[in-house]
Amino acid sequence: MRFLLIGNFIPPYEEENLHNHTLLHQLKQEGHECSVINIDELSPGNKSSLSKDSGIVFARNYLDFIMKVIRYGLKSDVVHFLTKGYTRPGLMKLWTAAFLGKIMFKKIIITLHPEMFSIFGQLRSKMGGQQLLHLSFSMAQRIICGDAHTYNIASSHYSDKKKFTVIPPFFLVPESSEISNKHFNNLEGRKKTIVLSGVKYPSLIFNVLNDLLNKYFDPETGIVISISEQKVKQLQHVLVEAHGKFADNIVFVWPYEARMISLAYSRADVVVRTLSCDCRPLFNDIALIVKKPVQSSNSMYFHESLIFIKEGDTSETIAYTINKLLKEKSERPPLDEEDYYGKIKEIYSGKD
Repeated sequence: MRFLLIGNFIPPYEEENLHNHTLLHQLKQEGHECSVINIDELSPGNKSSLSKDSGIVFARNYLDFIMKVIRYGLKSDVVHFLTKGYTRPGLMKLWTAAFLGKIMFKKIIITLHPEMFSIFGQLRSKMGGQQLLHLSFSMAQRIICGDAHTYNIASSHYSDKKKFTVIPPFFLVPESSEISNKHFNNLEGRKKTIVLSGVKYPSLIFNVLNDLLNKYFDPETGIVISISEQKVKQLQHVLVEAHGKFADNIVFVWPYEARMISLAYSRADVVVRTLSCDCRPLFNDIALIVKKPVQSSNSMYFHESLIFIKEGDTSETIAYTINKLLKEKSERPPLDEEDYYGKIKEIYSGKD
């Protein structure tokens, strides 16, 4: 089959674009022909992080997006749009891709990644956003929701509930190597591991990190920090200088390396990161999300999440809550061997 995938495929990496790349990788591995349009224009900051043969196409503007969907859609059997679905430009592109795919007689699949859609999906204007969602869903053959809450909100915008299904946004975990094991050496023997992704200064997540290290940090915990800004070395130096006694607990990873981020997530008991949608960070100063993972033999996804919205000086409260989550005696959930990729293939083939 021939596929046109539209979504977030560029770094910095987190579970949304890791899932999108996993889907792309597995389709190509099975011999399918895939075209990819990134949902947003490539920014100068991550040009060097993509290989020349990545095959990812970028639209310079909305008109260019339309032309590229027509160009690559005509050569495809399936148009699959993957999004978190709560920015206005992203919603316009979703409707546009669904409409163009429909008039080209292509199979339309929509994936709604879980995060803030369960909130913003309820706040869409009846004269704009809700109508665009309804029209997009009406033109799609299937809508894949990342969790049950997203399913409940998304399906409220369309009467045919049979179109909707729940498949978590899984992603592959690469095998460890001697180099990666050496990089994560500081995590060996630690009882728990926390990953903080998208750390920048100033931001709420940076304040939470400081409070966690200053007041609630357990020396038996390993911590992985992914810094999402240009002055990486300077911020690393500041953190190590300020919290030198925990230097042996800390590992830094570059957010533009999908392999290292995936390996960091696979070691995590808790992941804390900034919010994002359609390749753009959102609400750095006022919000963050905390997630707990489920892992199988070679892939993982996040089955529980909690979003914190700042009102007043709440960083210490958030740090305290995260510390309590880390101290829980409950074991990790059992390995989930469900074949989620197989379910997506059934949707593509029409057998689902």
